[in-house]
Amino acid sequence: MSEKDIQYLKELAIARLEEAKRMTKTQAIRSLNDAGILTTKGEFKKNYQPLQEIVAK
Repeated sequence: MSEKDIQYLKELAIARLEEAKRMTKTQAIRSLNDAGILTTKGEFKKNYQPLQEIVAK
């Protein structure tokens, strides 16, 4: 991966983080559901259960 590629990915990540900061709770849950991380009820799927401990803090 070139330096240009890395810089592009950094900029993309920063842009996505800024978008996430402006999301409502409902939008965030929907986004994580679409990504396959949360169930439709807003609970972490089996592979992501360890994240529950982090979020609970």
